[in-house]
Order: sequence, then C-alpha cells, then structure tokens
Amino acid sequence: MSTRHPRGYIPLLSIVLPAVAFSAACRQGIVPANAIMHPTEENLPAPGGPLIRADTVLEGASDPQRAAEWAAARRALLDAEVVTSIGAADGDGPDVLGIVGDAAVDEEGNVYVQENTTDELLVFGPSGDLLHRTGGTGDGPEEFRGIRRFDRLPDGRLVVAHEGGAAKVLEPGTQGYRYAGPLLGDWSTEPPVVHDMCAVGDRIFLHATNLGSRDSDTHHVIREVSAGERRVTATFADGYRSEFERDRQRRSYGNIACGDGPVTLVWSLYYFPIVKGYRPDNTLLWTALVEDFDQGLIYQNNARSSSVHPIGSSQEYLIGVQALRPGFVVLQAVHQGNPPPGQGLASMPVLRMRTYLIDQETGNGGVVSDDLPWIAWIGDSSFITVPSDPYPKVEVRALSPELRRVAQRDTMKRNLTRTTEERETR
Repeated sequence: MSTRHPRGYIPLLSIVLPAVAFSAACRQGIVPANAIMHPTEENLPAPGGPLIRADTVLEGASDPQRAAEWAAARRALLDAEVVTSIGAADGDGPDVLGIVGDAAVDEEGNVYVQENTTDELLVFGPSGDLLHRTGGTGDGPEEFRGIRRFDRLPDGRLVVAHEGGAAKVLEPGTQGYRYAGPLLGDWSTEPPVVHDMCAVGDRIFLHATNLGSRDSDTHHVIREVSAGERRVTATFADGYRSEFERDRQRRSYGNIACGDGPVTLVWSLYYFPIVKGYRPDNTLLWTALVEDFDQGLIYQNNARSSSVHPIGSSQEYLIGVQALRPGFVVLQAVHQGNPPPGQGLASMPVLRMRTYLIDQETGNGGVVSDDLPWIAWIGDSSFITVPSDPYPKVEVRALSPELRRVAQRDTMKRNLTRTTEERETR
C-alpha cells in the first residue's frame, strides 16, 4: 500500500504514484520485483493538471468571483440544517433502516429511500410518515434483485437499476408505483450492468463498465439514454486502459454526476484518486487528481496477468459524486482502517469521510469537511445525508437561501436557453 504523501509532494503524483506504491509494497515484501503498479502511466493525467486539494481554499479558479462562489457553496453545505430525519434504532416500523443505497426528495418534500436489505423503495412524507413502499426481492414486475440505484424523472417516473436484469421504469399510481416497462426497449447485445446513474431532465446517463470492454478501443463506460425513446443515444467516456478485459471492467468502476448548463458528466474512479469531466459528445474537459489520497495496493504480478487488489489494510476509496448547482460537484472519499484482530473485512473502521467541492468546468477543488456523512442526493434547495452511527438514518438538510437563489436563477437561465433552442429548431 502507498503511504500518505506529505504536502507539496502531491502535485507530482502523476509522475511518482506508481513508484511510491511499488516502493511501499516492496518494503512490506508483498509483490515481486517485476510487478506493474496501478494506475499505470497511460491512465494518469499529464503533470500540471487540475488538483483536488486537501485544503479549504480553492486554487486554479478562473476568476475571483468563481473562487467566492466556491467558498459560498462550501459554507452552504456546512451550514445546512436538518429539516427531516428518518430512522429509528429499533422497533418494527419502516423507519428502522438497514442499508440505504440511494435517496432523493421531490417537489412536495417527500423523501424516497432505497432500502438495499429488502430491495424496496420507501416513500416518506415531509414529516417522516410512510406513504407507500414498492419492490421487494423477486422477479415480478415491481420487484428487484440486488437494487443498485434509482433516479426520479421530472414527470414523476422512477428509473431503477438492479443486478437481476435490465433497469426498470416505474410510474406513479394510486397505490404507489407500478411497472411501466424496461428502460431500454431493445438491447440486442449485452445489457448494461449499471453501477450508477444520473439524469438531466429526461436524459438519463448510465455508468456501466461491461459494455465494449472486450475491445479496448471502444470501451466507453457512460451511456446516454432517452427516456422517451427508450434507446441509447450516445456512448462516451473512455474506460480504464489495459490489455486485460478484467482490468478494463474492474478498474473502470466508479460513480457519475450530471451537471448542466451545459451538460457535464463527472466520473470518479472508485479505486484511484482520479476524477474526469466529460461532455456527452465524448469531449474530455479535464482529468483531476485527489490530493492526500491513501490508495490501496493494486498491481500486476507480471505483464501476462491482470491486476490484483489485496484488501484488509488501511486504504481509501472514492465512493460518491453529486452535482451541486451552480456549476459545482461534491466528491466524497472514505478512508478505512485495519479490521480488529480476528474480525473480517466488514469490520474495517471508517477513519475519515472526506468531502470535497470541485469546480465543474476546471476540475480544481478543495476540502469541505472531514465530518459530513455520506451524501446520497443533492437538489436545488436541499441535500440528503445518510449517517450510519449509531443507527442508519436519512437526513434532509436545507441549503442556505442565498445558494438556493443562485440555483434558481441558474435554472431559469437554463430553461430560457432550452426554450430558445427549441424555437430555433422548429
């Protein structure tokens, strides 16, 4: 495993990271002398690119006003107050949560909770009372196997991705949600294994690492899907580069966020301190590195084999990314420690949950806090955190009025631009 890097050393990360990981591993006697360390040079950005710094001051902003907006957005996240809390320590009610995999809030303040332990979607009112529940483990129209993510579209429909098959579209009914059909009307080849999704209007973006991975030249990991046409309209974002299909799939795993004005997809790699910004036409805007990241040991024993990732020791992962208007992205990393003696990997303690704020256009960013829980969703006026200690909860936190006004102005500007574009195309 690589050691924690001293300040001032990280800007050279794109040059020295493989060597540092190799040196630390050799001292531990874990890997052979001819091991190939990951990320490999072809997957690292060129030196001098954007940096997501372990500091609370943004550097690399395009102008002082942008730096001030970044500082205001950071402060809005820190000052947000909990307005709705769902979760109980014990009992038999629906608010006794197991593993919360995703969450969202609609325009009426209703809270949607993805309960992974039961493969259900629970909908609570603003006061925390259960309105209805959908799902359960099975193969029925409204059932799931290994629910992964969901997204709520502007017309109220839900798109739900699960491990048991194609992503499903659910539409609201009098007794909750009912199955409206698969997200994709016809997938003649391999169905996407969806790891994450996000939406801008009725444009849905899926992060699926399996598609095209057999051919390193066409390994794009993000699909754009039209909810109305139920088909893939674009593929983009080059996956992790490797001659081995296994590495192209596993090392491309991560999360995506949908920014807009213009539409920007931000993709964070789970295992590596690498974050990328793309346009849906496959234009790579930037590739940023995360400072002070304690990456786990990932290496190839030799050039003839794919990489391995020994776990069980202290290491860090990029676990989530969410868009925050106007023009920012919230990134989170979890740093896990060694499991207690005699206990399994599930008991690895969380040493730190660090939250970063990134400029969507440049990729530069800095630290928000080491204290915020996992953020499952961000809207124009609120966001959702999911604390797990002392028991799982879902907390809706209200953003500051100033940031809400900026986001509302940004939304009005976007809507005006869309209306103008639609008139011009008629």
